[in-house]
Amino acid sequence: MGVPAFPGKSAEPSVSFISLWSRTATEGDREPGEGRMVGGSGRHGPAGPYADVVQDRRFRLLRTRFRRLAIGIVASFLGWYFLYISLSAFARDFMAYPAIGNINVALLLGILQFVSTFVLAWRYTRYARRMLDPLSAQLRQEAEQRQADLERHEQILAERRRIENWTPQPRHGRRRR
Repeated sequence: MGVPAFPGKSAEPSVSFISLWSRTATEGDREPGEGRMVGGSGRHGPAGPYADVVQDRRFRLLRTRFRRLAIGIVASFLGWYFLYISLSAFARDFMAYPAIGNINVALLLGILQFVSTFVLAWRYTRYARRMLDPLSAQLRQEAEQRQADLERHEQILAERRRIENWTPQPRHGRRRR
């Protein structure tokens, strides 16, 4: 264990739960506790408390749900945005058509861009709260519990080694006669 860089902060890098979203580990020939090779890039997967989470089917389900939601939201936003840009560039007569009084179609569609952004953010938040957060919290709690159990086990082993290696210290001072 290294010397803390700042008081109360460890100098050792930690594996965050979020950093696992971008990687999946593949099983290979390895010892328990070693980092896993990820894909063909030569990167090592997490070897900390979240190493087993990456292999859990619930984590894969979580990633699939997140990916499906993110792709849907990004595709709908970009599609709507590029439609607006295309109409502005190629359908000038349509965009200049007055919709309500002096307000034309271009202005209405521009305002709808902002509205759609907030609707997509609301949709993401609602979906994440219902479908992603509970599963994520469950996986995180299990991983933290495994880590706590591992640390408790290591502490017991260290205490056992300390007791086994204990030798009485010679007494210095007065001797009995």
